Amino acid sequence: MCKMLMSLEKEDEVEMLRKDVGLVYEAMLAFPLRLPWTRFHKGLQDTTASAITWMVKYLDENKEVLDTLKAEQLSLAAKSSHKSLLSLEDLNDMPYASKEIRA
Repeated sequence: MCKMLMSLEKEDEVEMLRKDVGLVYEAMLAFPLRLPWTRFHKGLQDTTASAITWMVKYLDENKEVLDTLKAEQLSLAAKSSHKSLLSLEDLNDMPYASKEIRA
């Protein structure tokens, strides 16, 4: 199913996805305490790292998306050069990034 829906051809990629889905499943079944030794906490950490890894892979394979996101971020940085951190208001100035994250 993963091969068909996500165009995954390599067995190691399918296995990595299977492992990540298993961790999400375990985290959902675990008692939701954010304590370092709980399955819930470990599942959150592992899936966040996995999501970031897949995002980097996607951006590497889609240069147009990467270039558009860079342009959007540089524009935002030029407007708010006095701030070092983003605020909730800044999210309104990132329509393309918001669409890509939800996709």
